[in-house]
Amino acid sequence: MPTAHVRSRALGESILRLIAGLRGPDDIAPARLEATTGHRVEFNGDDARIYGFGERLDDRWICNVVSLRDPERGGAPNRLSFAFDDQSGRDDDWSAVRGLSFEEYADALTAAGYASEPLVGPRNAFYG
Repeated sequence: MPTAHVRSRALGESILRLIAGLRGPDDIAPARLEATTGHRVEFNGDDARIYGFGERLDDRWICNVVSLRDPERGGAPNRLSFAFDDQSGRDDDWSAVRGLSFEEYADALTAAGYASEPLVGPRNAFYG
């Protein structure tokens, strides 16, 4: 079985392919998410507008991709959450899931036409 590092790179690349083809909310539909990532999408039993997939990368790391709803659009999904979650709770060493560097993500997003904007959080703190 491939390592968490190799699998996290493949997941990151598939998400970047998905992002590169985004033109509107329909582009994050379950069928497109499945076609782009190769993962079977599952639906929340209480609300089918919440969908996504998770993959265990190793005994410590899980990758989750989940739709997020927009209350202003009647609760229809308008974005996805893409996260690597440390199940150990330590959050001390991310090297296992750093299959793509921040620079590789930034370069791919710039090539897809996205601009980088720093986010400022509460009390003018840098947020991301």
